[in-house]
Amino acid sequence: MFDQSTDLVRAAAQATDNRRLLAAVAALYRQVDIEVARHDAVCAQCGGCCRFERHGHNLFVSTAEFAFFLHRTNLSRVTGPIAGQCPFLREGPSRCAARSARLLGCRLYHCRPDAQWWQYHLYDRMHARLRELHVRYEVPYFYAEWMRVLRAGAEVRCKPCGRKGPTVRTNSSRQVDRNFLPPYALNVRPSKWPA
Repeated sequence: MFDQSTDLVRAAAQATDNRRLLAAVAALYRQVDIEVARHDAVCAQCGGCCRFERHGHNLFVSTAEFAFFLHRTNLSRVTGPIAGQCPFLREGPSRCAARSARLLGCRLYHCRPDAQWWQYHLYDRMHARLRELHVRYEVPYFYAEWMRVLRAGAEVRCKPCGRKGPTVRTNSSRQVDRNFLPPYALNVRPSKWPA
């Protein structure tokens, strides 16, 4: 499978200067938060969704999302990531060290079984809007697995903060392929994936 992580990181690093894109992503995230609240989905911040291997899912990110993330978050805050889990997960009452900049998948995923019916549809709708932002603001669209993107971004300097990202290591050698995509991402096929 073609891995878009490096291309995504490079494109996102360039897009951190695009204030209109960043404002549009922030507006989209506010809309997502409103839509999620309509479903009475309250995150208990248990951290379960951040433990990818334990819960059998992967988190994916687009270029625009990662540009927003880079702009709002200092990647050097990541300390010693654990295999199979988001390196921004921490112990304590507020578990996400990057909560204000969290990705679309983080905002929509709720571990409650009754959330499954609405979150996939909402993801499709909001992800389509994210793709439109790439076109509108002329940002190359790439889509890759979160941990791979963090590994690829470990040496990229964030323009706003000027710091290098951390080295993100994982013990997992599992390659991400289309069979591991979440059901709602299967119909969102990046143009560079082989048929």
